[in-house]
Amino acid sequence: MRKSITAAAVAASLTVGGLSGAALGTPSLAGASDAERSGWVEDALEPLVADGTITADQADAVEDALQDARPERRGPGPGLEAAAEALGMTDDELRDALHDGQTIAELADAAGVDLEGIVDALVAAHQEHLAEAVADGHLSQEQADEIAADLDERVAAMIDGERPDRPFAGRRGPR
Repeated sequence: MRKSITAAAVAASLTVGGLSGAALGTPSLAGASDAERSGWVEDALEPLVADGTITADQADAVEDALQDARPERRGPGPGLEAAAEALGMTDDELRDALHDGQTIAELADAAGVDLEGIVDALVAAHQEHLAEAVADGHLSQEQADEIAADLDERVAAMIDGERPDRPFAGRRGPR
């Protein structure tokens, strides 16, 4: 009984630790492969098995439970699907390239793709995302208009690898 409580506590602390690490800006596994995602769990549990805190079977059970509970991988975000398509890439390939430090501008240059089409696709997708946020009540029309005011510039900056000062949409109003 004590070992199963210990295993549950280890799983809970790993989950909470992973969440707090994400909130504190710890490097994320968002762009990582499934093998990289499960590798960190194994690495975290290995010392506990080595010192006898948990058994190897318990470590395997915790790893399996965390993998089963892991949310599905989210898409690349508004419009990046269109950018991936324009670049002749899959969403995963684009996500991996961005995670590796490449920019959309660099990828477009290498593929011989016109950036204007990508900018237009991203702007349109973000405008659609804003309209959905307004319809769902997550943003007021005034907030959406404010975000959309400099959307072209922010998308162009994002394509060059800059991170936006503020989100494109999805805010829940003043903080």
